[in-house]
Amino acid sequence: MTQVRRSSPPVSTLALAIAMTLSAMPAIASEPTQQQATRDAVARAFAASDRREAREQHGAGTPTQGERWLRRGAPSGTEDTRAAPPLAAAATGAGTDDPQPYLMADGSRSADLEVAAASWRADSEFQGDWGLQAIGAEYAYARGITGAGVQLGIFDSGVDDRNPEFAGAGKLHLLDTRDGIEFPDDPYEGQVGNFDGRPLIGFSGYSDHGTHVGGTMVANRDGQGMHGVAFGASLHSATHHLARDAFTGIRGSQFDVEPAAFQALAQSGARFVNHSWGSSWTVGADASAEAVAAAIPEGWKAHYRKVLGLGGLVHVFASGNSGNAVHAGAQAALPAALPELEPYVVSVGSLDRDDALSGFSQSCGTARYWCVSAPGSGIYSATVDRSLPERFEAIRQELADGDPGLSRRQIIDEIIAYQDYFVFPSRGVPLPHGDEPVGVNQFHIDLLSGDAGTTPEQLGAFADRLLATAARISGLLHHLDIEAEHPVNHGLLYELRDDPFSWVDTAVSNLSGPGKLIRFPEIVESELGIVDDGGQLDRVVALQEALYERLAAAGYTPGHGFNSGTSMAAPHVTGALALVAERFAYLDNVQVRDTLLTTATDLGEAGVDGVFGWGKVDLGAAMNGPGAFLRDFDVSLPEGTVDTWSNDITNGLLHTGREQDRGALIKRGAGALTLSGDNSFDGFTVHGGLLSLTGLNAYGEGFEGVVENGALSLAGTLRGNDLRVNGGMAMVTTSGRLENGDLFVSGDDAQARAATVSFNGLQSGGSTRVGARGRLGGIGTLGDTTVAGTIAPGNSIGTLTVDGDYVQQAGSFFEVETTPPDLSDRLEVTGTATLEGGTVVALRGPGVYKLGQGYGFLSAAGGLSGRFAAVDSSEVTPFLKLTLDYAPTSVSLGVSRGLSFATFADTHNQRVTGAAIDGLDDDNAIVGSLVQLFPEDAGRAIDLLSGDAHASLQSVLVDGSRHLREAALKRGRGATDAFESQGDDDRRFGAWVEVQGNGGRIRSDGNAAGVDYNGGATLVGADYVFDSGLRVGLMGGIGDTDVTVRERLSARGGLRSRFAGAYLGHGWGRLGLRAGLSWGQHDVDLERRVVYAGFEDALRADYDADTLQGFVEAGYRFGNERWGIEPYAQFAQVRVDSDRFRETGGAAALSGRTRDVDADLTTAGVRFDASLRSNGQAQDWLSLRAGLGYRKTGGELVPWTDMSFADGGRFTVHGVPVASDATLLDLGVIARTGANSQFELGYSGQFNDDARDHGGSLRWSLRF
Repeated sequence: MTQVRRSSPPVSTLALAIAMTLSAMPAIASEPTQQQATRDAVARAFAASDRREAREQHGAGTPTQGERWLRRGAPSGTEDTRAAPPLAAAATGAGTDDPQPYLMADGSRSADLEVAAASWRADSEFQGDWGLQAIGAEYAYARGITGAGVQLGIFDSGVDDRNPEFAGAGKLHLLDTRDGIEFPDDPYEGQVGNFDGRPLIGFSGYSDHGTHVGGTMVANRDGQGMHGVAFGASLHSATHHLARDAFTGIRGSQFDVEPAAFQALAQSGARFVNHSWGSSWTVGADASAEAVAAAIPEGWKAHYRKVLGLGGLVHVFASGNSGNAVHAGAQAALPAALPELEPYVVSVGSLDRDDALSGFSQSCGTARYWCVSAPGSGIYSATVDRSLPERFEAIRQELADGDPGLSRRQIIDEIIAYQDYFVFPSRGVPLPHGDEPVGVNQFHIDLLSGDAGTTPEQLGAFADRLLATAARISGLLHHLDIEAEHPVNHGLLYELRDDPFSWVDTAVSNLSGPGKLIRFPEIVESELGIVDDGGQLDRVVALQEALYERLAAAGYTPGHGFNSGTSMAAPHVTGALALVAERFAYLDNVQVRDTLLTTATDLGEAGVDGVFGWGKVDLGAAMNGPGAFLRDFDVSLPEGTVDTWSNDITNGLLHTGREQDRGALIKRGAGALTLSGDNSFDGFTVHGGLLSLTGLNAYGEGFEGVVENGALSLAGTLRGNDLRVNGGMAMVTTSGRLENGDLFVSGDDAQARAATVSFNGLQSGGSTRVGARGRLGGIGTLGDTTVAGTIAPGNSIGTLTVDGDYVQQAGSFFEVETTPPDLSDRLEVTGTATLEGGTVVALRGPGVYKLGQGYGFLSAAGGLSGRFAAVDSSEVTPFLKLTLDYAPTSVSLGVSRGLSFATFADTHNQRVTGAAIDGLDDDNAIVGSLVQLFPEDAGRAIDLLSGDAHASLQSVLVDGSRHLREAALKRGRGATDAFESQGDDDRRFGAWVEVQGNGGRIRSDGNAAGVDYNGGATLVGADYVFDSGLRVGLMGGIGDTDVTVRERLSARGGLRSRFAGAYLGHGWGRLGLRAGLSWGQHDVDLERRVVYAGFEDALRADYDADTLQGFVEAGYRFGNERWGIEPYAQFAQVRVDSDRFRETGGAAALSGRTRDVDADLTTAGVRFDASLRSNGQAQDWLSLRAGLGYRKTGGELVPWTDMSFADGGRFTVHGVPVASDATLLDLGVIARTGANSQFELGYSGQFNDDARDHGGSLRWSLRF
């Protein structure tokens, strides 16, 4: 609280300090008048400090005494006209990956926190307020923390929004609280504001108290003068009685601004509200809590219980300025009477530069539990500077420039005389009904008696004399070496020199005392000997108006200045709360408050004391999290937040001695929090996210760590407390220690939740219990352990040790992960192992399990008793069988063959191939690899091993044979072909050449894999036409076909073919008959890969195959030379046989032979032709052809191949079948290139649901 020029009678800090100074000066002290004046001043100072002005409604809200302003510009060296660099975005928490996470004052970055902090301490604007360094604000700024995004409140005399320190959008919010307040008519409402968040300046006097306080909180970092503690925060200003118009007070107006202001602040978004005001009282600093509570009026208690509970805001109250012997003021001490408000109140005492309690500051007293100390002496901040009206400035300037001819003693005598007459009350006049006494001095007596004047003109002259005296003292002080005076007086003397009207403001405010007193004329007469002449009120009002008129001529401009008081200390704390709130954005208001209190630097007596409370605010420590818990600390970190609290966190009772000041940590939210200090609070509970403990944690008897959900990481020590993991998971790292505490993993009841613990550290002096839904793993060492749930030693493969006895209960599980060739999880027990049942669950690791291998997983040095109930190998392939082998001190898993491969076959080929593999020896590579697979993978592997591509090649050869057959039959149809018969009859010989291309796919039948093929052939032929019309010819050629089996890892084959054949054709009118015989010899080259987990072979086989076919076709043509329709019928028999083959390339190589395939193909269809002839031509020059047919295939449609592996195991696989039904489509065009030559282009397609084949051909033929 500062001294505001509208207050109750002020304490004379000057008089007190002068008394101390003069007593040390014998020459002056020997003068009786001076000695008496000094003694009187001291007495008045103490008397005034014990008084408070009674508020009209509930007596709260008046400023306390003892603070003085100094306006002389910025101190030397603090001006910085450079634009301040913008701050980077504030970092949240610790653990950033930025190699230079700390922010320098010039905007650059550093890897060293201390280097960054030092740069701020060297910053000139930072140095403007010495309190910033005193509270360690540089450690917040170095982290990029400025209060950004945090909203603060101030309830004070108003904040001057014209001051550049509050410039910027969203910086200052003015709260208009006039609605609901009944104001009397007042012609002197001031020049700036009237309960709208601004100060009243002008007629009403002068109050920049709130501007100074607000500047300390949030003033901009703009390169000028100073900046606020939380210069990135915003401020909501509500106007208090500190700015009330004294004109209304004199008339006894009844109005209360607090309810509306508290409501507006609660709705503003502010989280922390500064109150640099309070009510003075006489309660001693050593008063008991009961005495303090009793001293607070009941009406106040009801009022503050209501307004301080609004919105969950935290309220920061200045303790008061009545001296160290006085208890913190009523507002600051409210929780003594209203304990429920304690979490929402902070009391603040003032410190000087030596960390001593400022002489004016009231002590914390019983408010110590919610009290801290902060810099409040000589604080530089924003102000409203005032200049003297011209006529009084002339008086001041004349004395300042000339030689007054006065000694130091004489100048001080004038100051004392001025304050004794005009400012400070010399006595208190009691009022009826228990009201506070009214302070009265000689100035008041002269005014009430009429000695000062009775007419407005006389009182105006009286006002001129008062103001002229103030101007004179200002001029005289220019000749006084103020720095040589007692330091306590510096602020006051500078103020009287640079703002001589400051005491006039006080006098104006103090007129309300006589204004109240004249309502009791009998008391005025009895106490002061003044008889009411009926004009007392008029004289008081007339003098006030005269002073207003003169004050209105003063000039008011934004500026900076010094001030002292607990009013200056409180905003340092409120600003610090904003920095802590930004740093820990996930904390609520009370948690921010507790963090700031419990990290304060202890001053005075050890622990929380009645002078300094928790001690001096220390933002360097507060940036590292709370220092103690005063209640359960229930914190929720949102997803993505990673933070570290590095302070040693205790229970508050260790500092306060109050049993109630203790609590546990409750961690919620998906974020991660690390506690890296040594902690001794009341345990923890994790409900979400991750909590990591890296220090020593000893919570005391009866408390424990609990994980209900989320995760815990213990890399430090938990000493003397149990750890219960009821849900979620916990990790105890290799450095983690659980000392003298038990570990519980889940519970045994039906409501128990799944919980997992990976224990990699050391448990000593305790035991472990794994409940029915618990799971325990890791590579650490535990004490006696009982498992009713699941134990899974290792983190993957690893060994877990029980240093004691082990019990595996019925219904439990023991998970064993094994990795070939000989690695497995192990549980090593130094004592005995008792097996009461339970199931061993085998988990497979990577690698190939060797049949016959054993994996030891449990050993007990003290002996083994009992048996497991079963083995669950469902996580291992069913082709492996796991058995338990017991020894006196150990148990191991044995590996042998399990179910047969044929058991899981889905197709014929899988079944016969699997059965063949089942017959192979255990040491066969195929067996050793297949037993590692699960059935779905084994089925695919067996398909690769089956070699069905060999059989499917037969179907490709059958389908491909039609292209050779069609080439021969086309030539045989010439006997009845009208277009061809138009050549010269004497040309009996014919020759032709045909180039073919074809491709197709035979789809899988669900057993064998589908086959894709493409290739081509070149054929030549010659024939002769006999006189009877019989055509006989021979043909031959070569061809190549590529075959791909995509479903078998794209197995590839090649067919290199040679062809020979004979054909004939004859026509009897419209009836035609053609037939032929062909033979094909094929070099088969097949490459395939067998690759699956643990096995890979590249196989190849070369062998021969033959194709023999005979065919006959009859057709009858309707039409003439220009067009024709020919129904036809065709029969062909195709036989394919293959030699034996033997693959090379590895254990999966097969040998065998494909059985002969005989296919009977019967086709019926119709052909169309149409010829074109130009006018005058003897022959048609173009013939268009089309045909549509249906083919039925009989005989052996499914090719079989008899196979065997190198080590035995014979089996027969089936290939993809030949299509049994197909639709045929033929398209073609023949162009005559000469009288006896032709060029033909043709397409032939075969379509079936399971197969497709497409062919194209180019043929040139010649007759000669």
